[in-house]
Amino acid sequence: MNSWSLRLCAAVLLVGCQTSHSLDSDVGARTGPNIVDNALHCPPNMIGIGEGTVIIGEWEPNTLLEFGPDRVLPRSIYNPLSYCISAHPFPAQPGLPWPIDDLSVSDLPTVEKNLEALGRRLCNPLELSLAAAGLDNWRYPWHRAERGERTCETDDERPTSLGSRPDCRSPAGLWDLQVRASWTRMTDEVRWVFPYSIDDEPAPVMDPYWVWGSSVRSAPGVSPTNFGIHHHPPGKPILDRHGLRICADPGRTTALQNTAWAAMLRSYPATVSFNVLIDAKTP
Repeated sequence: MNSWSLRLCAAVLLVGCQTSHSLDSDVGARTGPNIVDNALHCPPNMIGIGEGTVIIGEWEPNTLLEFGPDRVLPRSIYNPLSYCISAHPFPAQPGLPWPIDDLSVSDLPTVEKNLEALGRRLCNPLELSLAAAGLDNWRYPWHRAERGERTCETDDERPTSLGSRPDCRSPAGLWDLQVRASWTRMTDEVRWVFPYSIDDEPAPVMDPYWVWGSSVRSAPGVSPTNFGIHHHPPGKPILDRHGLRICADPGRTTALQNTAWAAMLRSYPATVSFNVLIDAKTP
């Protein structure tokens, strides 16, 4: 099947389009290694996710209509490379408190520059969705299809310390999902599946920074699932707390970068703020 046929499948999931994998149910699929790859060399407190071909994303027609075309990741075929992802949101260390402040889109270029210098990077939306949904394509980190009773934090303004809810974990072992939404860097692989043209007006799909997931107090129109994604243009008020979950490329982070990261974290309890990352001393 050629690329145009696959794009058509992604855009018309409602009619049960078939590829080499079935895309007409909620069940995920994958070829390649298991999702968690412990052989990958990841920074401390990160989980290795193996590369492969995956089928994940939202499958329910009414949900696709409600949040389409660009506020939910549609069920489709993706080919992620291996990556490392933090088990906890920033500051990415269990037992520490959540930041008392937020990151705005204007902070992200500095955050990206410092993360790169520290051997880390922003995750992309596909990486977050895969680590949250797992190979069985769960809609919520704690249940395949139903939001149900929350097992995670119920207050995104003043949540308890990271890792304090033992049942708030995804199939891959990520903690504290869907408490605060996470800033991400958009990628072409995700842009490709949105069923509209980049020539449409407006065309925010070309903006580099998007938000994955939801917060406890997410505004109407934000999908509260593992496949939710939305866009905040510069200057637009943000109604709920947005945080950060960090990724890295396996085997690329040096001992010097890990040492600098650990030094930054030692200064975090004094401020409990993203400012330690924005003002970080880098190697």
